[in-house]
Amino acid sequence: MDKNMTSAENISDPVEEAPDDISSSSSFVVNAAITAELERNPKLTGNPFDVSMGKPWNLKNQTAIDFIAKIEEKFRRKNKFHGYFSYPTINSTPGNLRAYIDGGDTSFVHAVGQMMQSLKLAGNAVERGNLVGGNVVFVHYKASDETDDHGRFLVVMVAKKSGFDFDSDLQPKKLSPIDTDALRQAALFDLNLFSVSYPKNDGDTYLHFIEGKSKSDFFKEALGCDDAVPNKESVSNLHVAVRAFVAECKLARSQRDKIFEKVVEHLKKRASEKKPTGLSEIQQVIDKELPVGHKHKGKFCIYVNENKYEINSVFEPTTSGAVKGELVDISDLSKNFSCKVKVSSLGYEGSDKPVLLDDDLSYIRIPLDDEARNSIISAIGKKNDSAAS
Repeated sequence: MDKNMTSAENISDPVEEAPDDISSSSSFVVNAAITAELERNPKLTGNPFDVSMGKPWNLKNQTAIDFIAKIEEKFRRKNKFHGYFSYPTINSTPGNLRAYIDGGDTSFVHAVGQMMQSLKLAGNAVERGNLVGGNVVFVHYKASDETDDHGRFLVVMVAKKSGFDFDSDLQPKKLSPIDTDALRQAALFDLNLFSVSYPKNDGDTYLHFIEGKSKSDFFKEALGCDDAVPNKESVSNLHVAVRAFVAECKLARSQRDKIFEKVVEHLKKRASEKKPTGLSEIQQVIDKELPVGHKHKGKFCIYVNENKYEINSVFEPTTSGAVKGELVDISDLSKNFSCKVKVSSLGYEGSDKPVLLDDDLSYIRIPLDDEARNSIISAIGKKNDSAAS
């Protein structure tokens, strides 16, 4: 172990070498950052993972700020899984984060050290025999310097010797460009939502995960987290996101309806096959229907992530969930009637759509089939009948 590093198991608050200032970029304020190592120790039986800690980053260093900005941007644009901390749980992560943001005796370094121990324990599990270690970067940053803003806590595992470079103190070196493709796994904790939601977990999800080169649930399991956005909610949010995205594309109504129809067909197909799908597949479906050379081709995943639609990167749709997006519920203020109408059938007066709306969206005109007409006549009679008045 490098003489400039200390074991996370033995770390204590007095050895924390905190930076003198809070550095900021144009979009966020960085409170603290540190790098740790999770690597196999060939001297130990079975080469289990060992942990070592670097020094807290010098936040006056522009390289550190640039590094954080790149990581944050990468995370924001990647497809994610969304979730909560498990409750109850034997994992120490939620308790440590709670103690850290409450401003007690738990420091940033101590909280990080405890999280590294959780990663180490998970890494040393028998089933993790093929896990590759790396550097783990921890960053606590905020959108502002307001005292009531708890900010975000970012944990990123990056591959060694593949674009990310650190000195002997595990401080980031100047790189041009910074290779964010070396990212293996990452977790982002929204501390503001966590502080008001945990342990009931009855609000918005506050944990977000991405998978880079490592395709496993290692981070989620090690940090005591569960997926929380169920398949049903992912599909529902997808419907909203697709409609918003095609509206951004400035397409004709017929083109927008066709794209949505193709997405629903894809969801139905996957449901019948009992197979999962994901945002990348949905993007491919949309791209096939966009005009050649359209500027929004290949942009759906980015749109979903930048607009914070909570859609897991992989989910398994049901037929009923897929179909639900085709329909809109309609009723009047007094609840005298309610019905479901296919969105593709709705149009304003003068359009060729079967279900027509007036310009003020006050009334709706719906065509009736013979069965419906006969039911109405049976109930209230014909227009000229005295019973119908």
